[in-house]
Amino acid sequence: MKMEKKSETLLLAGKNIVNHLKVGGSTAWFQKENNTSTGYRWQCVPDNSGVYAQVAEVTLVPNTGMVGTPGAIQWGFKAVKAGKGSIAFDHYAPGGTSPAERVIVDLDVA
Repeated sequence: MKMEKKSETLLLAGKNIVNHLKVGGSTAWFQKENNTSTGYRWQCVPDNSGVYAQVAEVTLVPNTGMVGTPGAIQWGFKAVKAGKGSIAFDHYAPGGTSPAERVIVDLDVA
C-alpha cells in the first residue's frame, strides 16, 4: 500500500496570533479535544467575511469502549478570497444553550 504524503496548514488560536492563508493553498485545519460521551460539544461559528469556506468536519472517536475517553474534532477550511476574517469555536456544556468557552481563530488571506 502506497502512503500519500501532503502538507496541510494547522490553524492556531490565541492573543495576537494571525493565521496567514493563500487562496488556492492547502486545506487549513483546526482541532480541539472532543468527548461526545460526556455531553460536552464544540460548534464552529463562521463569520460573514467570505474569505474562507468550511470544507470538512471530522470527529475522531477512540475505540476503547470506555465512556469518557477523549477524542478530537477537526474542521477544515479553504481560503476563498483575499481579506481578513475569523472563525469562532464555541464549547457547550451538556444541555447548555450558551457557550461555556469561546475560541477565536483570526485569518489573513492573500
